[in-house]
Amino acid sequence: MKGYKGFNKDLICRDFKYEIGNTYEIKEKPIVCEKGFHFCKELKDVFVYYGLHKDYKFCEIEAYGDIISDDNEKYCTNKIKIIRELSLDEILDIVGIKDRDLFKKCYNDDRFNKHQMYAIYYGLERGLDVSIYAKPEFNCNQMFCIFSGLKKGLDISIYAKPELNFSLMFSIYSKLLEDKKNN
Repeated sequence: MKGYKGFNKDLICRDFKYEIGNTYEIKEKPIVCEKGFHFCKELKDVFVYYGLHKDYKFCEIEAYGDIISDDNEKYCTNKIKIIRELSLDEILDIVGIKDRDLFKKCYNDDRFNKHQMYAIYYGLERGLDVSIYAKPEFNCNQMFCIFSGLKKGLDISIYAKPELNFSLMFSIYSKLLEDKKNN
């Protein structure tokens, strides 16, 4: 089964060091989140565990042997081969990010952490205008509050301001959402 796996910069996952081109095997039956080599069938599902951030590497893998899943997103096997590392352009092609320039600009900006990059990716994946919140002065919670407002069709200009803390932003978001439901 073809799939994808995330790693830190040193190709380490769960304290195990991998090398591209190598095959790894354990004799035991795999158990999700306990024993075996984890991967996802869809690349976008890997981002839940390893955000699309320059601190991480993503590889195409082939899983052999026993393969199990408890949710049809995260899989575990007792035999895996690390085929190759994916470039950022390949990743963006696979997940279908259309606004590459904005994503790459943020991706290469050290002021964005992995959580902020996930919020940017998540919005782009859904076709939202993330330029509104793809700014380092917004923390991850603020970004997701703005993202949620965009998704719900709210007038986010009222609260999409870096000087407002998350609690205040969320209060305004909640009030706007309530007003929208009551109208």
